[in-house]
Order: sequence, then C-alpha cells, then structure tokens
Amino acid sequence: MNYLDVPITLLLVEDDEAQLRLFAHLLLRSFGTDINLLQAADSETASAIIESRHVDVLLTDLALPGHDGLTLLRQIKQRNRSAQAILMTAYSTSNALLEALDTGAVDYVLKPVDHGLLLRLVRQAQQRIARWREALAGTFELMRGEEGPKHEVGV
Repeated sequence: MNYLDVPITLLLVEDDEAQLRLFAHLLLRSFGTDINLLQAADSETASAIIESRHVDVLLTDLALPGHDGLTLLRQIKQRNRSAQAILMTAYSTSNALLEALDTGAVDYVLKPVDHGLLLRLVRQAQQRIARWREALAGTFELMRGEEGPKHEVGV
C-alpha cells in the first residue's frame, strides 16, 4: 500500500475568520483530496474535534482565546503521538517557541504567513505521516491479525 496516497486529516485552528477562510482555501486548492480538512475558529471547538476525530496534522494559531495553541498541541500529542503540529504566531518569543518544540511541534510560521512556506511545511508533515504509517503498518496488521505470526502476550 502506498501511504502517500492515503489522505491526511488536518485540523486548521484560527480565530480570525478571514484568515481561517484564506488558509482553508489555500490548503484545499493546493492539496485537494490529499487532505481531509477540519476547521475550528476557537479552541473549544478544536479541542472537541481532537477528542472525537483522528487528526494527523494540527495547524494552529498560538494565541487563541480560551486555551492556547500549546494546550491543543499537548492534547493532540496525548491522543496521537505521531501527529504533526505547526504553530502560527504573530508574537514570537523564545520561551513560547522553545515550549512548543519541547511539547512536540515540528515547526512554526510567523505572521503574516508566507503561503509558500506554509504549504511546504504541510507537505513535509504529510510526508512524515506517510513514513510513520509505512513504518507502523506491519505493527497494525499484526495487531489486527491480518498478516504474519500471531503473538501472545505473557506466554
């Protein structure tokens, strides 16, 4: 199976409605059916999506009303360790960026967002997800009992 052909699920979180629409349009125009795009205009909606759906890539503003992007990053990493997170921020402080890296963010983009850079980072995240899926495919097949020898725990 070619895991590059499996669409990734990307959660876009941006509290500025105009920016949310712009980024969504940009992502859908560039990736088409290669991504399942989920959108949230606030951290509460984003948190509910993370709890109810499998998300491969989190693309979020760092500064959000309510919970910030770092809280969403922690939440997604608890549910999916291979999730890729890209933070967007207009306010770059070294402490926030270091905390984002320590929490598992793969990159960040300064606002105003360079659209070409954003698309490259999402493409790189998509490729990392494909590699993780490929590497773990045998594990999942064994767990489901589809291929290979059966392994019993504690025997």
